[in-house]
Amino acid sequence: MQSFTAEIRKHSHTCMEPLLEQKTRMKARYQTERDNLADTQKQRWQQESEDRQARLNKGIRGLWDRLTGQHGQVMDQNEREAWQALIRDRQQRDDLIQRQLEERRALQLNIRNARQDRNQEIDHLKTVMFSALSPEMKSRLQEQFEQKSHRQNKQPLNQNNDYNLSM
Repeated sequence: MQSFTAEIRKHSHTCMEPLLEQKTRMKARYQTERDNLADTQKQRWQQESEDRQARLNKGIRGLWDRLTGQHGQVMDQNEREAWQALIRDRQQRDDLIQRQLEERRALQLNIRNARQDRNQEIDHLKTVMFSALSPEMKSRLQEQFEQKSHRQNKQPLNQNNDYNLSM
């Protein structure tokens, strides 16, 4: 039984390995894409800020613009453009993240399906092996499976953490 399950796990590992490698490559690619977008947006923001600042006149012409109200109009326009740029950059970042999440969901579905296939193979193997056994052997093995399962599912209370909340 253990050799059969080991063979199923080995086959499963062979099927899962490319998916896990794809996950690792995808993670690195996503980080690079987000970093590149952040750098591009930062450079664009700096350039646009310089362009907006250049619209404001200095010296006597700047003083004249303040007196005539032109300075306030340019400042209002700059604020609107800065706000629109901020919204645009946020939308680009959100679009990138949404696209990455959709790709990752598709990959995760493949990983989940591969794991379910492995578990179904193991369950089928157990069913086939149990059907060939005598009733007393079935009950003894069932007890062993339940005990092993119970031990694996039982989590130690104080595993590297102190849960003692008394003062």
